[in-house]
Amino acid sequence: GSHNEWVAGAYEKAKSDYPGIVRVEDPIESKEDADVAYNKTKELLKKYPDLTGVEGSSANDVVGIGRAVEELGLNDKVCVMGTSIPSMTSKYLATGAIDKIFFWDSALAGQAMLNMLEVLSGGGEITEGMDLGVAGYESIKKIAGTTVGWSGAAWVIVDKDNMDQYNI
Repeated sequence: GSHNEWVAGAYEKAKSDYPGIVRVEDPIESKEDADVAYNKTKELLKKYPDLTGVEGSSANDVVGIGRAVEELGLNDKVCVMGTSIPSMTSKYLATGAIDKIFFWDSALAGQAMLNMLEVLSGGGEITEGMDLGVAGYESIKKIAGTTVGWSGAAWVIVDKDNMDQYNI
């Protein structure tokens, strides 16, 4: 899905898990530019001094957000999470300016797709709940609104304690 869909999904999940959560602004477009995310985050943190969390959807968003939080000395006050990779975020993960990042292991996704092709080439069909024999793809789900879209749950969660395990 698009970054906008990810943001909408994250917000719905947050509202479900944390009924008192308040979104202070509509999603802000960074155009996947860390400097834009940095400047917008600084503006938000000045406008809303009690802000306690910021989510970044693109890999560059998280870097810019972390930089703003670090510069303003808010590492222990503002929770920063989003999609990125350790090679871009390790500096801010180490200091706590970024709390967690998430990404997908493309090798596992590729193996899952190859296993799907193997099933299809053998005359089989792909079905809801199918185990593709790959970590994170043990029970695939049909993506609503698509004819051939399937998803797994093979995301990787990284924080300062495990960031050195990933050379990406």
